[in-house]
Amino acid sequence: MKHTWMLLRIGKTSKYASTIARHIKTAIFQETKLTATAGVSINKFLAKMASGQNKPNGLTVILPEDAIAFIEQQRIEKFYGIGEVTVALMHSLGIHTGAESKERSLLELTHYFGKAGHYCSCHRCRVISTPQNSSVRYTLDQS
Repeated sequence: MKHTWMLLRIGKTSKYASTIARHIKTAIFQETKLTATAGVSINKFLAKMASGQNKPNGLTVILPEDAIAFIEQQRIEKFYGIGEVTVALMHSLGIHTGAESKERSLLELTHYFGKAGHYCSCHRCRVISTPQNSSVRYTLDQS
């Protein structure tokens, strides 16, 4: 199955990102007969993770108040930018979820994983400190 994706940024004042996502999904299907999976959230990182849910024709919205809990329950291998080798090492250290990575210090994660450790540790900062722009990420599934 082939797929492609696009990212749509919606300004701070828009409260209708999920409505826009539904309309775009419908338009894609009517025009191409292809399904699209959309993830909607407050930043690209979360929208990308949301778009991985409910494939091949889903719409997942992660609200700001749900963002930290969503990240904490995700498996490390779901984090964008964390590869197989890093996942294996994290698992060997007992880190399997976002919550377990959050328990570790930035110093420890950076020591073991370099940039990937910093990225994994800062996921909660991305959720909290990113401006409240809505991002919508689509994956178009082509059979």
